[in-house]
Amino acid sequence: MMIIRPLVETDANALLDLAHKAGVGFTSLPADPDRIVSKIAASLSAFSGQVDLNSEQSYVFGLEDTQTSQVVGICGIESTIGLSSPWYSYRIGTLVHSSRELSVHNTFPTLATYYQRAASSSWPNFQNVLKARLLLRCVEYPMPMANPLSGMV
Repeated sequence: MMIIRPLVETDANALLDLAHKAGVGFTSLPADPDRIVSKIAASLSAFSGQVDLNSEQSYVFGLEDTQTSQVVGICGIESTIGLSSPWYSYRIGTLVHSSRELSVHNTFPTLATYYQRAASSSWPNFQNVLKARLLLRCVEYPMPMANPLSGMV
């Protein structure tokens, strides 16, 4: 069975292993032991403290395989983004230049800044409070879930 639970200090090595498997470019889970320890500490602080809508709080969860007691996945919720450091998103697209008259059809890959934000991450502020309190309940009652990898080849 798989459960989703908040990360704890002892998950650092498992996260580092996941980061190495993810490879270069997965910026939310860098293969840097110091940043992983910092990410876990920030999550523990968010779960143990009061909800503060004027600061960035990071709630990070691990997907644990209860048969092996190994963390096999990670996800998280950021209460706010872009307050202490810039938050950029990028969109990969395709630019097409085409003309039937000239018999020209060229496509060019593009990478553009998509969204910059400095506020609550996705919900209005009052919902952030509810979201954080719901997450705190998850600490008390881990959620069992079916194995998401079952049936995959």
